Amino acid sequence: MGTLLITGGAGFIGSNLVRYALGHSSDRVVVIDKLTYAGSLLNLQGPLDDPRVTFVRADIGDREAMAHVFAEHRPAAIVNLAAETHVDRSIDGPRAFIDTDKGTIELELAVIDAPLTVANFIALARKGFFRNNAIHRLVPDFVVQAGDPRGDGEGGPGYTIRDEPNELPYLRGTVGMALDWEDTGGSQFFITHSPQPHLDAKYTVIGRVISGMDVVDGIQQNDVIKRIRVWDGEQMIGE
Repeated sequence: MGTLLITGGAGFIGSNLVRYALGHSSDRVVVIDKLTYAGSLLNLQGPLDDPRVTFVRADIGDREAMAHVFAEHRPAAIVNLAAETHVDRSIDGPRAFIDTDKGTIELELAVIDAPLTVANFIALARKGFFRNNAIHRLVPDFVVQAGDPRGDGEGGPGYTIRDEPNELPYLRGTVGMALDWEDTGGSQFFITHSPQPHLDAKYTVIGRVISGMDVVDGIQQNDVIKRIRVWDGEQMIGE
């Protein structure tokens, strides 16, 4: 009986490979996952009860941790499914341009860390949802908030989306999804004026300001977003 090492084994594809390996061999299976992106222990319900399975929460870029895993388990075969092995983070994400009556704010969208939320944001921009939307909330040295068609902090697109907590920190210029409580995001978003570590992992980060923080700093309540455009790498959406 040998040992199969699966990185990214707590994701959808990885967890199904774990099940396949357990059902078709007598090998031990070591699962390594940092539990970011799509990784979740919920995907491994069942396999974790099998005594042949060992789960290790680790970053495959952590040389010391990986050396310990190899020394302890001595895998005979390795399957790399961890996002770090096939996601090129040097590639810029899509850009969003928030055109306000004070100027334009350019965002880099976190499509890798919050793919569903970013897709929703782009879809809203595509259909002109944010056109002539007033800035309905401003808290100095904290956030500026928009995306509410009603203007009272209670509006949205008519549906909600699930949260996508990630490890991106709330620094100056971070863009996050506004919530009432868990899984109540939709269209409202905010931009931080300053670092807000108490928001980390509680509100989905969807991007960061890469140009136009002076515009963010100058925005006042009831200023207007004329439109939001998105460059997806091939075309400008929301013109």
